[in-house]
Amino acid sequence: MLAGNLFPSLPRTGNYLSYSLSFPSIRSFYVHPMRRECWYTGSMLDEITFRRHADSALESLKKALILAESDADFEVEEQNGVLNISFDEPPSKFVLTPNTPVRQIWISALSASFKLDWDEAAQSFVFPKTGEALKPLVARLITEHLGNGKVILS
Repeated sequence: MLAGNLFPSLPRTGNYLSYSLSFPSIRSFYVHPMRRECWYTGSMLDEITFRRHADSALESLKKALILAESDADFEVEEQNGVLNISFDEPPSKFVLTPNTPVRQIWISALSASFKLDWDEAAQSFVFPKTGEALKPLVARLITEHLGNGKVILS
């Protein structure tokens, strides 16, 4: 059983392996034992609720970024619900996008992708890998990019 070797700790459910996730928007996933396919199950935020949370989070982040623009060397602009953070030195651009079909906010920054899920308990979008909320994560990414001084987003 190939999937059993790949995911030895996953409990079996019939012919499939299953695993419950801690993400509030996705409750579990199943892995096909022979084809290494997986799919998610469980409930997601409905589209209207996701859009409301994403719009609010991105608007709050935009206001914090505008306040921080004077202290750091970057410029923020919003276009059709997408936030762009542009840097002159070193030249770069961060892009923050709500991704409605998967109910996540995606950040493209530092040659990497960061996919944040809504966390009901924290009432915030959170990067599951580190547990960072949206604002602290963006502040850390900007600080890492600029390499001088710490950017604080309030």
